[in-house]
Amino acid sequence: MNLQQMKLTSDESFEFCDKIKNQKPTNDADKLSKWILNTDVNVYDILLDTSDAVMCSHINGLACLLTLIHHGIMDDGEISFVTMKGKPLIVRQSMYNFTNKKEFFEHLNNIQTNFKNLNPSVDFEILSDQK
Repeated sequence: MNLQQMKLTSDESFEFCDKIKNQKPTNDADKLSKWILNTDVNVYDILLDTSDAVMCSHINGLACLLTLIHHGIMDDGEISFVTMKGKPLIVRQSMYNFTNKKEFFEHLNNIQTNFKNLNPSVDFEILSDQK
């Protein structure tokens, strides 16, 4: 990829994020994406997997993460909203891929993040209606 192609890709990603930031949300995915773009919250505090948070360090990664979140909410249900030690977190995985809540939270607890070794609660909410 040459520099001109990289600039074009970055410009497209910026336009994508700017559109989300400034448009009126029409669904839950839009609301969450707009909140992420407009909040001062540190993404490492809301995304369980640090590889998701790292994506937010450049415009192309941020656009990709917003697309993945939208896909998780609106399409395949591969997104969960959990509470670990009273801290609300976004996880790009579905609890329905696991036998039960305990197995799901044990898996989350093993994800290599800055939240390593927390004892997760069983308080969670799945935003998607996928089952």
